[in-house]
Amino acid sequence: MLRHRHEQGQVAQRVSDEQERNKGFHQLIPRHRHPPSLQCQNSQDGAVRLKRKFPPFDSAETLPSRREGGHLVVGDRGNKTSDFIWCWVVFSFGTAVLVIVSFLWGSGAEGKPKIVTVALPNTTVQFDLVFVPEGEFVVRHPTKGTLRRVKVRSFWLGKTEVTWDEYDVFLYRLDLPPDADESADAIARPSRPYGAPDRGWGHSGYPAIGMTYHAAEQYCRWLSLKTGKKFRLPTEVEWEYACRAGELSGDVIKDKAWLDAHAWFADNSDGKTHPVGKKRPNAWGLYDMLGNVAEWCQSVDGKPVVCGGSFKDPAEKVHPAAREFPSPDWNATDPQFPKSRWWHPDAPFVGFRVLCESPIAASSLPSPSIWMLMALVPSSLPR
Repeated sequence: MLRHRHEQGQVAQRVSDEQERNKGFHQLIPRHRHPPSLQCQNSQDGAVRLKRKFPPFDSAETLPSRREGGHLVVGDRGNKTSDFIWCWVVFSFGTAVLVIVSFLWGSGAEGKPKIVTVALPNTTVQFDLVFVPEGEFVVRHPTKGTLRRVKVRSFWLGKTEVTWDEYDVFLYRLDLPPDADESADAIARPSRPYGAPDRGWGHSGYPAIGMTYHAAEQYCRWLSLKTGKKFRLPTEVEWEYACRAGELSGDVIKDKAWLDAHAWFADNSDGKTHPVGKKRPNAWGLYDMLGNVAEWCQSVDGKPVVCGGSFKDPAEKVHPAAREFPSPDWNATDPQFPKSRWWHPDAPFVGFRVLCESPIAASSLPSPSIWMLMALVPSSLPR
């Protein structure tokens, strides 16, 4: 046991020394601006461990070691459920040390969704995006009723519905200096609403409600301009795929206890919206995909549609395939003439969440499994 621990200590020290002398190691990857920091060390239990840190995310993890034949393997070789990256380091007890480092941007560990935080410029407001992996599922056409299997590309989706905290910046122009010329704004924005748009149900942390499809689209355009990233509303296929998260099937959720734990609907909402993120998330880390507010999407026919049901709906109408198309009744009490393009005063059950196709510059992210670095480091480690 003592000899085993001594060997491991020598391995850790040797690799650490070689990495220090070989700082050009990561320069072989010109696309990668932020090389990871790798550090081998002994733990109290005598095992050699590899500690990895991947900027700009400050993700650090200590990986255990194990013996496989004549090698000591440190890391989670080939495990796609690792956060951000996995590292496989093989220490050969002979004439060489073979180091293989592969960076994967795939599915996160179970219960640990990959999240990117987006800050709104010139404000203290920020929100989270959750990675939705590519895949396929069977979808029913909302009007024809036919079933078809569709493939969906990966994307990033708002962890929650857009809140008043975020929407207020757009609505009240909080991103502009007090003396700014609003007429020079590059994106058309709604006039300030008459009355309290939140209905008095709650503001900070609550989902923004009552906006038209046009207003939600304008918000996405404004957000794209502010952040330099491509934001838009999800299609109903993308939305349903993210809602099901690989675990929900069928058109009705029969498990009422599950629904009560994940969604605000007629039986538990008290007839109003609730703060986002208070129910359980789905399998991919998305909150309030069902209930609370129905969410604007683009239908398969290219028309506006709201998905998922809302706080006002009974359980049988709150499910991944739930759809509702805009109605003239949503503007029945609008005193403006012509009817407002921005608000549905009689639809306080409508909100939205944003989709981002790529929230981080490609040069800052490792590409998914498209490269592997192999470095052969001389060694004279004892057997």
